[in-house]
Amino acid sequence: SGGRLERQSSRFLPEFAVIDHADLDMFGRFALLATLLPLLFLPMASYGADPVDACRNVQQPAKAQVACSAIIKHNTSPGANLAWAFNNRGLANAALGSYLSAIEDYGKAIEIDPKLAAAYSNRGNAHAALGDMTRALADHTAAVELDPTYVAGWHNRAVDHEEMGAYDAALADYRTALRLDPRHRGSQIGLATANCKLSRINASAEARLSAIRSGLLDVMTMQELLMRAGHYSGPIDGKFGKLSRRALWAWTRDGCGAKR
Repeated sequence: SGGRLERQSSRFLPEFAVIDHADLDMFGRFALLATLLPLLFLPMASYGADPVDACRNVQQPAKAQVACSAIIKHNTSPGANLAWAFNNRGLANAALGSYLSAIEDYGKAIEIDPKLAAAYSNRGNAHAALGDMTRALADHTAAVELDPTYVAGWHNRAVDHEEMGAYDAALADYRTALRLDPRHRGSQIGLATANCKLSRINASAEARLSAIRSGLLDVMTMQELLMRAGHYSGPIDGKFGKLSRRALWAWTRDGCGAKR
């Protein structure tokens, strides 16, 4: 649906960690492997005997949660690696829908490393998932203040502004994200969406055309969306010619698929 296309711009992918095995002493390594040994016999275990890989693999959140917990339990040097382990367990908890547990883990990561911008950004996403946009905005602001080059933070704060109806502020943050990463698909589409909500038809359509020209937005997907909206009769050929452009402008004038 059109809504699904737009929602792809909602949140930047979470930031993962590279945890250094050197942070575990010899006893800690053996204890960690012993803790995770039963997991190796689970079906489809993709991480072998390496708990670090499992902790990073939030696509399998239940296993990541256990692996990160083991790293946290046996980490003998409370430094950056421990902060990242809490961050990654937070990602696993969020993927499982346990947003309050995720927020707690991100908070612990921040206590250990107050300059870990990713933990602020990820915590902001968890607050947003719970509908607490004030805290989400505060965390994403903290992330970009800690690291002004952090694309994820700028993009996520733009989404906060957009969800709170502050479209001009959203546009400013999307533009900052795109200055830092001109090929950031989410921010390019977000720029188009925010302009559409402000009834800036030309700016919105041009932002989508820019995304199409740069390969950030699939032409056939856009054509299918325009066809479902009743603004395009085909063909679905991956060529965004005159008919497709005319349909795009009509769809944009109609509110970019927003329900009336």
